[in-house]
Amino acid sequence: MFYFINLSGYSQHPSPRLTAANNSFLYVLFSESICKVLKPPFLPLRSASCFLPLVWAKETLFELKTIDLAELFQLNANSIVKYKLVVSAPEPKKIASPSIANIQGWLPGMRADGDSSQLPTIAAVASYDTFGATLALSVGSDSNGSGIVALLEIARLFSILYSRPKTRGRYNLLFALAFGGPYNYNGTHKWLRSLDQRLCETIDYTICLNSIGSSGDELWLHVSKPPNNQQCGISSVSEELGLKVQLKHKNINISNPRVAWEHEHFSRLRVTAAKLSELSAAPNFLESTGGPFDSKEFVDEASISRSVKLVAESLARHIYGQEGKGIDIFAEGSSLSVNPSYVRSWFQFLSTTPRVAPFLSKNDPLIMALKKELEDHTAEVSVQHEVLDGAFTFYDATSGRLHIYQVASLIN
Repeated sequence: MFYFINLSGYSQHPSPRLTAANNSFLYVLFSESICKVLKPPFLPLRSASCFLPLVWAKETLFELKTIDLAELFQLNANSIVKYKLVVSAPEPKKIASPSIANIQGWLPGMRADGDSSQLPTIAAVASYDTFGATLALSVGSDSNGSGIVALLEIARLFSILYSRPKTRGRYNLLFALAFGGPYNYNGTHKWLRSLDQRLCETIDYTICLNSIGSSGDELWLHVSKPPNNQQCGISSVSEELGLKVQLKHKNINISNPRVAWEHEHFSRLRVTAAKLSELSAAPNFLESTGGPFDSKEFVDEASISRSVKLVAESLARHIYGQEGKGIDIFAEGSSLSVNPSYVRSWFQFLSTTPRVAPFLSKNDPLIMALKKELEDHTAEVSVQHEVLDGAFTFYDATSGRLHIYQVASLIN
């Protein structure tokens, strides 16, 4: 059976129906052989060919059913016609040991005796890979392109402050881009476990960034412990920006190996951490992982910039002891203001770049670009390569060319 979904006319935010479509296809794909083709306004269908996701078929005759999104998966018998599908794609081969790469960079703080290793550390973390029903189209503009862009811009802003001894804070800043987000944040888990125990003990606070590009004025700060000064700082800055940030506390279930949020990996090691997101509740496994409907048309760049200002300003006020003093460190129009052009350029790049973990090589251009960007703004940048854990089997082809031919009916 071949499903064709007509998405013409749906140019607004995809949630919840388009998201449900991606999740439903994932469910079916893991339970039976099925193919699909998507034709939204932002993925033009050229000639009579399109991308074929996940499942590769030989030259076969299928039934093609046109489905209106308003009645998703409600098949209309009157729309059934015969089509012949011809796929040009190599035979997929199993990936034996899918690898992941974590990238980290430092901004060392200033200590009177010059030994920054004894200073407390603040960490900013964002997962940067995606997963969806169509791997070659899973660019994840919001989940988590928005979080990646925010982390890079925050690193750029603090690099300006930390470039001068007089404005270098008494905190080390650690920036990490982690793989394995869709797979129980496996990359974050491995990166955290690989850190020196003495370094872990110096981490005063960790902020995880995910899905912060919504055009709305509401964000959620998810924590596993009661709020502390840094988290309250985010609340006060949010009021100045006209944002509503709600605190949501959820205890960790130690007996469950699956974590609901990325910051829980830190909390399990007794590291104070929080996750900033537009999502009010934790998604189910393999949901909100940057699938084919998570495209740039549904993300507001201004909201990303505002989230950058929120996090950067709250952290800076804490680092420099300026809470409650009404000082705008990253004031608009100053040399320290958020750069919309920088945000836009990285956002546009990530919104056209699929980032599914097992299909990126160790020297993939994406990994090299992220590494270079951190090198431009931080010190001691390193890349950690690990093998992805999990029960999935991946194959090395993610797209093929699908040609559709209408079969002439024998009945006049």
